[in-house]
Amino acid sequence: SLRARNTARCSVLASLEKANTVPELLSGLELATVPNAFMADSDLREHRMRLTHLLVTMIDDAMRHDKPLYELRAAFDIVDAADSHAVAADKIWSKMKATGRARLAELQAEERRKDERDAVGAPRELQPPAEYMCPITLEMMVDPVATSDGFVYEHEAIKRHFVLSRVSPMGGKLLEDRRLIRLHSMRAVIREWSEREHTRIMEQARLLHKQRAAPSKRSASKLNPHARLFVPNRLLPHTVDD
Repeated sequence: SLRARNTARCSVLASLEKANTVPELLSGLELATVPNAFMADSDLREHRMRLTHLLVTMIDDAMRHDKPLYELRAAFDIVDAADSHAVAADKIWSKMKATGRARLAELQAEERRKDERDAVGAPRELQPPAEYMCPITLEMMVDPVATSDGFVYEHEAIKRHFVLSRVSPMGGKLLEDRRLIRLHSMRAVIREWSEREHTRIMEQARLLHKQRAAPSKRSASKLNPHARLFVPNRLLPHTVDD
């Protein structure tokens, strides 16, 4: 009946008005968009916008350098569930999604490389040249930017610094112009260096493994030319030649 429809509609709208978190808004919007909810787009516009702003904040916070990778993964699990209810035309939302997904892909690729280095006994962390290190985080930069006084920092690190202070971290002077210039070429150079250094370390590890295995093979062949046929495979050192 019409009365029942209005009652259900008012109930959903009331729950949306009270919603202050992404899960609460998402739950309310899912109820509001079922076929028999009889909700107009105009009824939901404000709540979609609130959801969008909360998602932007969530991704921005998850991309902080002091946050673990799993938090960014978890944030995008929520994004995947909520994206259809967000305001697709919102430019800030579109940009934040693209930036966040690119950042997630980079972090996941680097995590895989760290695991590969760890598996061969190499240090997980690379030792980059000083010019690739952010003076705030003391870590290799992923998204380098330049300030008006010419110093280079990790984007998120300097952006958060300027929220608290107008003083240049390295220059020590007040910066009236706090615009940040993205250094796309430097970003590409750092990424290429990281990939090359990882390849070099892995090749070096494989070569060392091969060199260590070679004397054992020679010793076994001197004792018995056919010993290889009788030694269990699990005891044989694995080399590139095997």
